[in-house]
Amino acid sequence: MALPETAQLIINHTIKLLETKPITSISIVEVTSSLQISRVTFYKYFRNIRDVLDVLVEELLLGFSQKLQKKNTHLLDFVNMNSSSAIKATLYDNALGVDKYFYANRKYIKGLLFKNSGIDFISMLQAVYYNHFHVAIENVLSMYDKKIISRYVNYMASGVTAIWQEWFINNFDLSVETITNDRLDMLAPSLMELYTRK
Repeated sequence: MALPETAQLIINHTIKLLETKPITSISIVEVTSSLQISRVTFYKYFRNIRDVLDVLVEELLLGFSQKLQKKNTHLLDFVNMNSSSAIKATLYDNALGVDKYFYANRKYIKGLLFKNSGIDFISMLQAVYYNHFHVAIENVLSMYDKKIISRYVNYMASGVTAIWQEWFINNFDLSVETITNDRLDMLAPSLMELYTRK
């Protein structure tokens, strides 16, 4: 993440505190005292304790969105949609990059998944993925009924998010490559079916 070092320290400490107490029980004084920084320094980066998590979520979702759009904007334009293996091969590098991003940020994701955070990070993640995927699919399959596209995109976004959620909850127990393959094994046949639907 591209935050200043002090802001990063505040986020890291807040995430650590979430292991044992809800966000509503964490005070600015507790964070600033532990880090030996002033309240003025805290307020330079955050409005309040809740804002620490809001900024973290915003940074994670921005990075996720950038990873999705880096190569993926017109990626589907070049895919042989009649072949599941061709779809997987074309999407693999970009999908792997997204999963590596999550793995690199696993400490923050795990912290946001604590019940104590009060944040529904998975729903937010799914919304970003759905919106990105919807635009990408509509660009390629504009000749199809928008309701059909929305149903397929909802199904695929829900499935991918469920794979990520299980991975996150299980402490990122599987390799990044395995998660990427699992996601593409779910996505490719659905994309192919949607494309070949008449």
